[in-house]
Amino acid sequence: MSTEKEEKKEKKEKKQRKPKSRGRMALTRLIAVLIVILLAAGAYYFGYSIFNGEPLADPDEAETYVITIDDGDGVQGVAEELKEEGIIRSVLIMRIQDRIFDYGLAPGSFEVNSGMTSLQILSWLSDSNHTLADSPVEESEGA
Repeated sequence: MSTEKEEKKEKKEKKQRKPKSRGRMALTRLIAVLIVILLAAGAYYFGYSIFNGEPLADPDEAETYVITIDDGDGVQGVAEELKEEGIIRSVLIMRIQDRIFDYGLAPGSFEVNSGMTSLQILSWLSDSNHTLADSPVEESEGA
């Protein structure tokens, strides 16, 4: 008798559990596919920004900024300064580019603008030939 009661109880429990409807399962799969697509698009954009990033502004309308790099300054600090001044879009992208391309920073004062990509700026800042000429005004003793 106890087995009959158990069987009836199991049948009742099975009836109470509703299987997921096809519509609900399809919606769940659609959401999962959309999430995967969004993640893939984000990864593509991030990778594109590292290797082929676009400048923050049109070169004709670019803001110019003079940055001074001292011996021992790191890319993190330089990138943060350039971001604050509206020259680059992302500190993280510039740091990753520095690790990949290993340009290094040359000490000196450099003129950069928001019409340059962060990769172009890194290349520019690594070449001491691009430093601005120091031209202090000297007073002559005879004048």
